[in-house]
This record gives sequence, structure tokens and C-alpha cells, in this order.
Amino acid sequence: MFYSPKIYDPEAGMSQIIEAASKFDAERLVYALEFKHVDESWMERMAKEVAEYRIKLEKEHGRLKEFAQVFNQQFATVNNTCFSSAWILLKKLRSGISETKRIFQKFSPRGHRDSGVHPEEQTVSVYDHSYISTDTYQLQLFDLKSFPPCVSALCDEMKRFFNVLINCMKLCLTVLEQEEKIRQNPQYCSFLFERMKEKVYEQCWDLLDIIEQSGSQLTPEHNPAIADRSHYQSDKEWAATAFHKHTRPDVKKLVIKTIMDEEAGSDLTHTEIMLFGNDVERVHKLRDIIRGFDRLVPAIHKRKNLPPRCIKMFLHYAGITYLQEKKAVDYFKDIYQASPNHSHNMVSYTAVNGVKLPNRPEEDEAYNSFVEQIEKLFIATPTLQNAVV
Repeated sequence: MFYSPKIYDPEAGMSQIIEAASKFDAERLVYALEFKHVDESWMERMAKEVAEYRIKLEKEHGRLKEFAQVFNQQFATVNNTCFSSAWILLKKLRSGISETKRIFQKFSPRGHRDSGVHPEEQTVSVYDHSYISTDTYQLQLFDLKSFPPCVSALCDEMKRFFNVLINCMKLCLTVLEQEEKIRQNPQYCSFLFERMKEKVYEQCWDLLDIIEQSGSQLTPEHNPAIADRSHYQSDKEWAATAFHKHTRPDVKKLVIKTIMDEEAGSDLTHTEIMLFGNDVERVHKLRDIIRGFDRLVPAIHKRKNLPPRCIKMFLHYAGITYLQEKKAVDYFKDIYQASPNHSHNMVSYTAVNGVKLPNRPEEDEAYNSFVEQIEKLFIATPTLQNAVV
């Protein structure tokens, strides 16, 4: 196939398949048929066989296209770390690849057919020595019209099959190129990791209280992602090197361990750590702002409900991303309504989400005035009081 007996390089194999399949043409087929000494019934059976292969490969191509749309949007994969991304992609084409090899074998000299059972044992000889991909062949004096119809039918089916095959390989290579570009973009890698953390939290937040922090699966010795993360100062720095490096289960456990470690020794909740980080003083201040949020409501606001725009501006001030917004609104609601002095009704997430701030809120006069009020009422005043004391 396209494997080396010692070193398996699936990405190089994709390029080799494209090269071999691109060489196929009518003249090489006729050259191969003459050497194989096959009859018309063999060619008819072969055309039917290739047609069946093509139908299966087209289905695999469809599944590969769906997978390709999400593969590089995931920070971690479900596959074992011993598989490269190229391996993962080729697994989606497992039958198509084996059937491609079978076709080339059918048109190879007997002495060059592979005998290995496992991919690692197979050699590249089937592509190097098949008559339909050879660089040295005899040109034909007559075109396909001079041969029985079964030759043209076989040629057409093989062209269709190889066309789908080439599209599959090119799609794989495109996905791998995109993956490499993402690896060169630390900021985007960090974004993907943060998005995964949000999903992990949504899935596991109600289980965190019953997970044992000392469990073996949350130790560097049993989790490569946790061990790898320990060598970096921040999540952002680590994410730039860890994209598609660890399995999704290992990274999920890393996220769980991080939340539990940050929660230990403080009064911060799981939700607060996920939304705001583990800066205890800062989170306490944000709690105070929410509890006293009525003080930030403009005097001209006469409605019973809180103004959604004020909540939206607070979320931006608190560093909440779009992905965190729904969870943050739920958190805001719980803290605000728990305050015995609150005088407004809470609005829905939909109302807050519908508010659109300027692209650069820090350059917006209304937003800056809102932040000044926060600084004046909740930050500057206590500092001055402490200074007087």
C-alpha cells in the first residue's frame, strides 16, 4: 500500500495515492490488460467490482466531508494519541483505501504483490510496480474504440473511482493544512481550548462535588494532558502547543482537575471559577457589583425589569465571552435575586443576548460612563474609606 515497513507516514501516503491515481489513463489500462492476458468476462467482472468500490468510497467521502467540517474546530480528538491526524482521517476511508490497493494489485506483476496482513507490514511496491501507474509503458496504435466495449466500460469505471479517491485524498490534505495553520495561531488555539472548557463545565458541573480530587485519573502519572500542562505558566501558553495533541477524555479530566484545584481553599464556586477565573478578590468584587446592581440603573429607567443593556455592559466589563454569556446571565440572576434589597425583576437571557454593543465598547461613551459608575460606587469609594481609616 502506501506504508513503509518501518516508518508509517500516512500524510506522505496520501500524496502517493494522488500521484498514482492521477497517472491512470486508457493507454496504461490497455498496456496492463495485454500483460495480464485477461478475457472479456474478467474485465466485465472487474468493472462491476470497481463500480461497487466506487459506491462505497462515495459514501465514505460523504462521511469524511462531514467530519472535516468539525475536526479542526475541536481542541482535542477522541482518538488515541498514538494516531496522527492523518491516520484519523484515513480511518474514515478504511475500506476505500484497502480496495484501492486491491485494484492496483489486480494490475501488478505477481512478484510484486504485497503479502503483509497489517498496514505496518505492507510495502509501497503495489503503487510503484502496478502496470496502471507505471511511468514506462508501450503506447497503443489504436484507441479504445478499437477494443471490445468491456474495455471502455472498465476504463470509465476506474476513472470514476480514481476521481472520487483523489477528491478524498485532497480533502484530507486540505484538513491537515488547516490544522497546521491553527497550530501557528496561539490565540485561536486558546479560543478552542476555552470553548472546550465551557462544554466540559456544562457537562460535568453537577458532578464535580462527587469526584475525588485525589483520584488516580487526575494525576500527571495517569494523564498525559495534566502532565503536559504542568510545564506551562498559563492555559493560553499551553493551548498553543496542545492543539490536537491529547485525547478529549484526557483534556476533560485536566479541566475538571483545574476547577477543583482552584476551588480548593477558597469560597469560589465552580461557576465563578469557569466564568471569572480564580482571582478571589476580583470575584468577590463582581459579586458585590451584582448584589448592588440597582445603583447602576439609570434614574430615567422607570420600568420594573432591569435594563438588558446594563447587564450586557457589565458582562463585557467582567470579561465574559459570547460562549459564556448564557451561563453568566444565569449566574447574575441567582446572585442578584438572592440579594434581599434588589428592587427590579430579572430579564431573560434572550433579552440580554439581543443587545448589541459597539465593536469596540471601550471607545463608546455610554459604556465608559457605565464603567466609571462601577469604579466610583464599588471600587474607588471603599479604597478611599480604607485610606481614611
